Parts: sequence; structure tokens; C-alpha cells
Amino acid sequence: LIKKYIIFAGIPGEGDDTKANNYGLPKSHAYTLLGTYIVYNNDGSEFERLFMMRNPHGNDVKYTGAWRDKDPIW
Repeated sequence: LIKKYIIFAGIPGEGDDTKANNYGLPKSHAYTLLGTYIVYNNDGSEFERLFMMRNPHGNDVKYTGAWRDKDPIW
């Protein structure tokens, strides 16, 4: 049995999405969760858990933390 759910996340804030947090994400803003991933080391041990999020507003704000687009860790 496969269950499907709508899942979303948000960044807490003061009601003003023009201000960003330390990772470049707007405060007081919601995101859609598109997927979850587990990254493994070569020995098969778990390295990191990642979430793929979508900004439904589609503005040009970019996440600036680890695992961002073009991050050297890739």
C-alpha cells in the first residue's frame, strides 16, 4: 500500500519575507517538500540526509548553505 501525502515546510520569521536567514532563505516563507534522500559513504554508512525543497513563489532567492547548487561537496 502506497500512501501519498502533501508535505510542506516553512522558515519562521516576523511576517516579512524580504528578510533572509543565515542561509539566504526568506523568513516567514513556505516551501514544498519534493523528496528526501540519504547520501552514503563508500563503505555504505550513512553520511547525510537531504531534503529537496521547492520555492512556490519562484523568486531568485537562493539557498547558500551546504549542498546548495554548485557546492564543491557534489
